[in-house]
Amino acid sequence: MQTIEMITHPSQPDSDADKWAHCDECGERIAHNNIFITADGESICESCRDSKYSLCANCGEYVNNDDIAGTYDNAPLCQSCYEDDFFTCDGCGCIERNPDAHSLNDDWLCESCYDARAITCADCGDVIENPDDAYSACGNTVCESCLNENYYRCD
Repeated sequence: MQTIEMITHPSQPDSDADKWAHCDECGERIAHNNIFITADGESICESCRDSKYSLCANCGEYVNNDDIAGTYDNAPLCQSCYEDDFFTCDGCGCIERNPDAHSLNDDWLCESCYDARAITCADCGDVIENPDDAYSACGNTVCESCLNENYYRCD
């Protein structure tokens, strides 16, 4: 992740010439109170910062547009936040926050994909992860435990 920070000079520059710098990207003159320093040590202006960097929607740090790991609600995420706080749904490919992840048959799913794939026992409400463990009894889909406890079989 490439970070960027704004630098300020709390003391007054000694001369008018000390009040200005030049952008390492475009060469424009920048006031010292509006210089942004990249992780590579380049001094850049606000316009170049805005064209090359975006704010991570999660941590608020600047990230190089080439290093954006993904988007959440159409806002960019840095690699670190993506790896720590988000996941990609194995069902539809959307990016969601980790607390919203559902695991089903070794897949990480968003809520809508989980709801579409999960089989729920009509009697106890438990999720039946393996479709082979779901049974039909009297028009209901039930788990093996409820089948044995609540339904009778004719031999």
